[in-house]
Amino acid sequence: MAGGFDVIVPGPVADDMPVLRIRNRILLPGTTLRLTLGRDDSVKLVRRHFQNRVGQQRPPLVGVVSVAEPAPEARRAAAAAAEGGAAVGGAGGGALDDDELERRVPLPVDAPAGVYLTGCIARVSKLSHVRSGGAERFTMLVEGVSRMRVLRFVQREPYLLARVTALAASDAAPSVDDEVRAKAVHLSLQRSGRDLVEALRANAGASVESRTLDMINDHTKRAEPSRLAFVLTSVCSVPVPDRQRVLEADDVVRRLEAASYVVASQLEILRLSKDIHSKVNQNVKESQRKFYLRQQMQAIRKELGEDEEVSEEADDALAEIEKRLVAARLPEAASKVAMKELKRARRLNPMLPEHSVLVTYLEWMADLPWSSASRE
Repeated sequence: MAGGFDVIVPGPVADDMPVLRIRNRILLPGTTLRLTLGRDDSVKLVRRHFQNRVGQQRPPLVGVVSVAEPAPEARRAAAAAAEGGAAVGGAGGGALDDDELERRVPLPVDAPAGVYLTGCIARVSKLSHVRSGGAERFTMLVEGVSRMRVLRFVQREPYLLARVTALAASDAAPSVDDEVRAKAVHLSLQRSGRDLVEALRANAGASVESRTLDMINDHTKRAEPSRLAFVLTSVCSVPVPDRQRVLEADDVVRRLEAASYVVASQLEILRLSKDIHSKVNQNVKESQRKFYLRQQMQAIRKELGEDEEVSEEADDALAEIEKRLVAARLPEAASKVAMKELKRARRLNPMLPEHSVLVTYLEWMADLPWSSASRE
């Protein structure tokens, strides 16, 4: 996790900022992400802006935005905002398709479809260059320092450059009533956070490190509301749109409520995962128990001399079924299937359930009136 956030003064950032797009993940203030960059645009961005600057006294900054899939709603909202909040519709008042939307209400320098315009300004704290099989990749460690809003994309090729403004993540409630609600939701989120830490510790498949869970547990006791909301959201694997709401919330109450929803969703996912895992284990153990008992029964019968009797009885029964199948004069295709299953039944242990199923199937085949012509 990063050391802090909101170290950038809220307001327009003087220089155009290089912007990285990430899929299925989201960077939040006060948290860290390790990014593997291999797309051509990302490699060009790193070469131009960061390759020789990481490790300096003042770490370089990059904008990080998540990709929303599907995208139409985000683009329509952005287009409506660009039009001063007016509804975006066709000549008859109907909704525009994406192509018509692009022609009639284009975003500045055509903002990439599906990109959230609220993202995070990040410090680039570590950068590694990897070349494998002719492909060039970079591994970048980024630390979220402030929320940001993309005002306009000033360049799209060969990589994204944007004019952005830094956004505050204040813990101050807009009114007395909101302050009371913020405290209540904060307390609730602290409890949910502790439940989440316990559930993640108990989940063997969780990818969260133990030391990270210790840090999160500490945050549930001491962290300010917004920091707690961001940190808890960062370890949840719920859909990106749900986590994006935490980042986009402009006041502390909405931010805490959005984070509470994310944490509750993650707890439900972990609970269902635990139930499914328990049921699968129970079924496996039951299957193993039945297999063991069958093996024991077979060994006991063999010891008593009953195993040969059972096998002889099964062979006699299959021989009788074969006679009936021949007498039934099955069509060529059906006869091939029947003989194949008969051969398989003779190889199986008569004590296995599958043997009984095959015998029943073959008896049914023999009983069908294959040679009787229908009067219709």
